[in-house]
Amino acid sequence: MDPDAGLGESPLLFTDVGGNHQTGFVGQPLGEDLQVHLVDRQGAGRAGVEVLWTVRSGPRFGTGAVDLGSAPFSTVTDAAGEAGVGGLSCTSAGGVSLEARLADASAPPVYFRVTCFPQPGPNERPLTVVHFNDLHTHA
Repeated sequence: MDPDAGLGESPLLFTDVGGNHQTGFVGQPLGEDLQVHLVDRQGAGRAGVEVLWTVRSGPRFGTGAVDLGSAPFSTVTDAAGEAGVGGLSCTSAGGVSLEARLADASAPPVYFRVTCFPQPGPNERPLTVVHFNDLHTHA
């Protein structure tokens, strides 16, 4: 007996699989394409589903900018249930949030975070500061 009989289509799982939480420099292409994956409850990829990509900006999301072309930009999932957008570049410095959502709204949207830095000067080098909060060294 099918436990989902009469309940309609199985729920979809819509996740990011690449390109999230990356950094870039203004005027330079991002190092990784933004990729999403859409599968049903059994793990089978859903092909032919339209994905809308939109840049979200403002005080809540950041003040940077990424060039996405037309908004919303649209792609379609392939046979494996994956869709992506590449060739993005930062157009201004700051934090940027991008949204990927299904055109039919059958799953919650996925958000990507990109941080855009100004171009470094000739004598400047990037500095990454890493901080850990752990229970072993707190005393």
